[in-house]
Amino acid sequence: MRVEAVFFDVDYTLYDMAQYVRGAFSNVAQDVAASCSGDWETLFASLWGKWREVGSEYGHLFDDWLRSHGLLTESRLRACLEVYHAHQPALSLYPGVDELLVDLRSRYCVGVITDGNLQRQRAKVDALDLEEKVDLIVYSAALSSSKPDAGIFRHGLRLAGVAPERSVYVGDHPIRDIAGARRAGMLGVRVLTGEFSHLPDDPELRPTYRVDDLWHLPQALAKLETLDRGNAALSEIGISPASPDRREDGDAGSPDGRRPCD
Repeated sequence: MRVEAVFFDVDYTLYDMAQYVRGAFSNVAQDVAASCSGDWETLFASLWGKWREVGSEYGHLFDDWLRSHGLLTESRLRACLEVYHAHQPALSLYPGVDELLVDLRSRYCVGVITDGNLQRQRAKVDALDLEEKVDLIVYSAALSSSKPDAGIFRHGLRLAGVAPERSVYVGDHPIRDIAGARRAGMLGVRVLTGEFSHLPDDPELRPTYRVDDLWHLPQALAKLETLDRGNAALSEIGISPASPDRREDGDAGSPDGRRPCD
């Protein structure tokens, strides 16, 4: 089977998202400190610690943080969200990703499909210079949708002019990335980097392949190229039913928890 396109998620797939979070939290803490004559470093440390505790998918981080300092008001909460989304970050891709993208573009159409606040995701794309490194970028928010809606992935396929069975989506989240791509008919490679690496796969929409990091992606793509699309066991390639946590490097199990160096 010939693969014609490779699409990527951004956060925790191409770069360590904690880079963005740390910078944005610093701005938020300084803004709140200015409004209450507080110490921004103390406020930042407590916010960072709370995020490390509850993770990125928790929906009341700023509420709880402000409340813990006796600072919660509607206007201050709105300001926190605005400052967070408006952060202009300095970011760097995971080691080797620049070279990987150059290599992949010589053989495939390469795209990005990213989820989240449009202003924030565009700032990340700009900071990582992805416009110059891939062929197309899809923002779910620009489509008034969010992952794992399969329509977002199908939109990317239409832009690329590629059939879903000849495309691969690479992402870190088992539901938002992999299940959404698989539902759209794409092959899915789950990369086990970032804070969601410990989450279980969707049992109905499992990844076609797993890799520990993007260093192993070329090996996975080479193996996917050898597949017969008619193979009934396609969804189990690289994930033995007897050992569901088998990965490209042959190790068992998944690393647990967030990477605080993000």
